[in-house]
Amino acid sequence: LMDGKPLKDFPYPHQAIVGGDDRSLAIACASILAKVARDRLMDSLGEQFPAYDWQKNKGYGTKFHREQLQSAGPCPEHRSLFLRKILSKLLRNSVLFFLLCASSVQVSVKSEKKTTIDQGSLK
Repeated sequence: LMDGKPLKDFPYPHQAIVGGDDRSLAIACASILAKVARDRLMDSLGEQFPAYDWQKNKGYGTKFHREQLQSAGPCPEHRSLFLRKILSKLLRNSVLFFLLCASSVQVSVKSEKKTTIDQGSLK
């Protein structure tokens, strides 16, 4: 039994139940055990890597956690999918910032050239 939709290419026979933790005592118990195990892991990671505040965010990408990722960089425990999402968002924001800066520089350059041309034509 598992909570959710069936997994493609899962090597073991399984029965998936959407909303399974509400409909199956076994899935509900497994869910509680998984959350307890996750919380203990996050407490341990919090001791090993205090910059990320794992004890409080429990592995979720909170604003503080993302900010710490930017300033401290990732640790070996960060999932690559999580990092790709965060880094792609940072990259998009950086590219947007660069484009905004570049467009303002181009406007300044164009206005300086125009001023130079106007001054040259007045002489």
